[in-house]
Parts: sequence; C-alpha cells; structure tokens
Amino acid sequence: MVVDGVEIPEQLIAEEAQHHPGLSVAEARRAAGRALATRALLLNHARQIGLVATPEFDEDGRQETDDEALIRAVLAAEVDVEAPTEAECRRVYAARVAHQPGAPPFEALRARIAEGLEQRAWTSAAARLVARLVAEARAKGVAISLAEDGVREGSATLGGLIADGAEARLAPWLAAADPALAARASEAAAAQGDSVTDFVRGVFRTFVETADDEAWTRVISAAQGAEDPALACLAAVLRAKLAPKPALRTVVSRR
Repeated sequence: MVVDGVEIPEQLIAEEAQHHPGLSVAEARRAAGRALATRALLLNHARQIGLVATPEFDEDGRQETDDEALIRAVLAAEVDVEAPTEAECRRVYAARVAHQPGAPPFEALRARIAEGLEQRAWTSAAARLVARLVAEARAKGVAISLAEDGVREGSATLGGLIADGAEARLAPWLAAADPALAARASEAAAAQGDSVTDFVRGVFRTFVETADDEAWTRVISAAQGAEDPALACLAAVLRAKLAPKPALRTVVSRR
C-alpha cells in the first residue's frame, strides 16, 4: 500500500491497525496507513538533516526507542513556536473564563493559559511540517519505503522507474519482454505528443496516486518470481492502462 508517498507493507498496516480501535476495518487501515506514513516521513527527514537518535528515559525508567528519539529530535529541530504574549493570554481569559461565576483571577491561570496556547501553536506547526513532507513525497510518486528494519529512500519495486535515467533500462526491456505492449505504448505516447519515457512516467504517477488495494495487489502479484520485479510491476501497470477495449457486439437487433 502507498500512503502519502510512502510504500508500506501490508503486514505493517495490519499490525498498526490494531492500535486504531472503534473504527471500521477500512477506516482502521486508513488510520494505520496515515500513522505509519507520518512516522516514516519524519524518520526519513531526521536522517536527511543529519540528526542522531539520543534516547531518553521517562519518569518510570523506560527508555525511548531510537525511532521515538529521532522523531522527538526532528520535531524539536523543525518546529519552533513563540511564547504567547500577555495580550494573547488575557484575550483567552476574557473570552473563556472571566465571565464565569467565581472565576479565579487572571494571574492564577496565566501559566496554564500560556501553556495551552503554546501547545496549540506547536501542534499546528507540527501539522504543517508533516503536510510539507507529504506534499514532497507525493510529488515523487513513491518517495520512501517503510519496512520492518527501517526506512529507505525510493522504492525497491516501483519508485526508481520514474527517476532520471530509468529510460535506459526501460525501453529495451519493454521491447524485448513484450513487443506488442511496447508498440502500444509508443502509439499512445505519439498520440499525446510525448516521448515513450514521459508517457510511461505519467501512467505510473497516475497509478500511484489513484490505485486502490485491488490494483496494487494485481501489480505486486505480477512481480512475484520475476527476474526484475520493478520492471515487471511497471509492465503490469502499462498493460492495464493500454489493454485493448473489447469489441462491442449487438446481441439482439430490431427488424
């Protein structure tokens, strides 16, 4: 499954979905996918900017994992908010507290109000960081892959096929593996005024952005046992896109 530009194995989706109770199976899977994708994007960004995990201990003596420490570090490095001003705190007090009977004086609540405002600002800033990472990952098709042993840039199966230089492998392989498919791709590209490489990249990007679970299952099945799984996956996407439309026949005609 690909979520927000992150390729995630079905096994990890199933394991994570157990932590999202109270939803339908489909909603739990979507929530799990979003959570895993967010984690992968933050971990990848932490490594891109050269952060190193330094696990800490909580009040009960439990130590963070390296991933938890990296996520904490990247948020600390990238999310910066200013402390709320006195005027902002007073506005919150006036709007939410002052009119209540027996309300404590502003001075007694100022620290709590400031903490709440700062937490809200931090959450918004963190959400903006994740949104930026998601947009960058989606623009690349499959930007990173999440596995049980960590995060890697690119995709072992699909993402590299739309990178610069992929055409050197793609065109000769396609012509040798399926000449008829290569010919259909060439004709379709010419009809759009594109090169075969640009056409193939466009087909692949559209698939990544719109494919459902069933479509991904078909493509992954095509790669099983293939000598070059990445190219086998792309061929499956192209075949689905360029499959000849069945001829229409009249079963019953009027006289």
